[in-house]
Amino acid sequence: MPSPVASHPVLSLSEHTRLGDAAAYFRSEGIRHCLIVDDQGRSLGILTQTDLVMSQGAEFFLRMRSIESVEVSMPVVVSQDLYVNEAMRLMQTQRLSAIVVKYPEGVHGILTERDIVRLVASGALLGTVGTSASRPLRSLRQSQSLYAARQYLVEHRMRHVGVLDNQDSLIGVLGLADILNDIEYEYVHELKTALRERDDALFESRYNLRVADRVVESSLDGVMVTDLRGNIERVNPAFTRLTGYTKLEAVGRNARLLSSGRQSPAFYREFWKCLREKGHWKGEIWNRKKSGELYLEYLSISGICDQDGQCSHYAAIFSDITGRRLAEERLSYLATHDALTGLPNRTLFSERLNHAMARAQHTSKRVAVMFLDLDRFKLINDTRRGRVRVDRTDRRMGPARSLSPGARMAR
Repeated sequence: MPSPVASHPVLSLSEHTRLGDAAAYFRSEGIRHCLIVDDQGRSLGILTQTDLVMSQGAEFFLRMRSIESVEVSMPVVVSQDLYVNEAMRLMQTQRLSAIVVKYPEGVHGILTERDIVRLVASGALLGTVGTSASRPLRSLRQSQSLYAARQYLVEHRMRHVGVLDNQDSLIGVLGLADILNDIEYEYVHELKTALRERDDALFESRYNLRVADRVVESSLDGVMVTDLRGNIERVNPAFTRLTGYTKLEAVGRNARLLSSGRQSPAFYREFWKCLREKGHWKGEIWNRKKSGELYLEYLSISGICDQDGQCSHYAAIFSDITGRRLAEERLSYLATHDALTGLPNRTLFSERLNHAMARAQHTSKRVAVMFLDLDRFKLINDTRRGRVRVDRTDRRMGPARSLSPGARMAR
């Protein structure tokens, strides 16, 4: 049958329990010692509150926080004449780890659970606490750090220390349990903050990735991502529409599959040199579709770098500008040639003349200009214009068989 002064049943923890969980268990059960057992229930040793405090590795938090930051309750002060058995019942009912003993000369002492265990073992329960308490009570100022308090307790092999205010008045007792609770609070608080920041960062990162994917997938421009050797790793739907190659046909192959052969090796050497040295390149380039059709594209390539600044991929964005180039060339031709005859007009003549005169001035030479007068050229030209207009009118009216005999003779 267990002794009336012993705690029972014995609380235990598995050897696989994490220290953080053990600290929470100590706090919830209000204990300072716990039996550690293996998977078969055999005892391996005792885990104490001191072990937990020393294993937390929270020197940073302890150095930054002072003793006064911990909510230390006012100590229970008893007279030196109180019997030990009464002190034991007081500590049991109020779940106190220590009580302060006051002596007439104004000195304080302390009686702890460890002292009670020692007195029970020696059968001295009928003695007074004045003869059993440790005195004087060692104390620290409330302005000192928790790290200093922990070191002081460890060096003197103590579990409790008095707390003094600026007037050297005793305002509380600080124990290892208080330090452990403070460490636990800081750890939990910092962990929650870190987890919240991590979750926020992950959410923002995932959101940005989703938006980036949607932008790439819905872009009207072709997008191609390659490694540093030009091997294709990703393309978007516009790439297939512009080149004719599907995702399955393109991914894994080298970007050379689009090469038209119209660019010289010197062009590509300069292209890769610029890309490796500057990290980007943009310009016009002729490429070939899957069907074999050549097309002119405006291409912009940028390097994708990691956090260390090392380039790992290239992202190419391109658009087909063949139609635009043909339209520009057509407009340029119409601006310098007669739409009917296709002959150069006055605009082109003026450009060529200005160019020749500028070159002659630069080379210190002369330019000769000769005008030819063709008799009745205007009449011939106007007649040709009239015939063209009649032909165009006939084509709009339909085939010749729909015209009247008189109209056919007029033609």
